Amino acid sequence: MDAQPRAIHSAHRSGNRSGRTGARDVGAATWRYRARVRVAAPATDVRSRLPAAVTVEPDGPNHCVLQVGSDTPHMLTLYLGLLDVDFEVLDAPELAAHLLATAERFRKAAGEN
Repeated sequence: MDAQPRAIHSAHRSGNRSGRTGARDVGAATWRYRARVRVAAPATDVRSRLPAAVTVEPDGPNHCVLQVGSDTPHMLTLYLGLLDVDFEVLDAPELAAHLLATAERFRKAAGEN
């Protein structure tokens, strides 16, 4: 099963980063859920790991702000988790709620009560 959001997945698979604006516009237009997320990693490091549809803005030398989206908060949770860096949700209550539910599920799976 393909776990990546449709818009992010199609932009990522094309591998074409030369037309960043066009791919970003197409990807963002199809996202049902959008979020701004502050990531604890430099923009240059994060940008190289993301498809063109994601906007990455530097926020100091060791952080950046992403404008991301997906079809569901569940898929966005998965996608952000794959970055394997600390992050903070800035403006998406649906995503924050889903992150809390997922964290609780993972906590229980790890044997903590």
